[in-house]
Amino acid sequence: TSNSSLIYEGDLIGPGETKSINFEDKNDVYYSKQWLVTNEIASSKPNSIATSPNGDYKSKSEYTLYLQPNQLGILTSGGVATHTLSFDQICMVNRLDSAVIEVSSDMKNWEVLNKYSSDDFAQWQDKDLKEEDWINSSVNILNIEFSVSEFEFVRMRLLTNSILNDKGWYIDNINWKPVTISD
Repeated sequence: TSNSSLIYEGDLIGPGETKSINFEDKNDVYYSKQWLVTNEIASSKPNSIATSPNGDYKSKSEYTLYLQPNQLGILTSGGVATHTLSFDQICMVNRLDSAVIEVSSDMKNWEVLNKYSSDDFAQWQDKDLKEEDWINSSVNILNIEFSVSEFEFVRMRLLTNSILNDKGWYIDNINWKPVTISD
């Protein structure tokens, strides 16, 4: 970990709003630590973003992709207005590594929403990067432990082990869609 700060300035994704990132638009809102936009492979041409395009990821490394903050709405009916995050992915990541989607209300305490590896789908296990490898995935963005917050921050993070490396994690077509979660 480090003592550095990440400051966000810009619009939030508000309750009821949709948002898309396809890595073709220079106005896409995200911050990346070691992820790179690539045209090596994409679910929707020409670009995706990846931890290690054109080679295996590094040992003992952390790759973090921070997405635009999500604003929650507390409903009078007792539910919470939040978002479902859907995205296309190829996750050729060793099961000893940690490819996760995490959410936080304070950017200090993170809750894992989902974990991925090459073991999840047969087409990821051959270590051969192909167009047919893209899988659409989704997760509800709601941090139960910190749900009193107005904001949710989302990141995609790959932590790698010291020995075994693989192709990496490729992401494309990130979409936020409104959803209401009842008590």
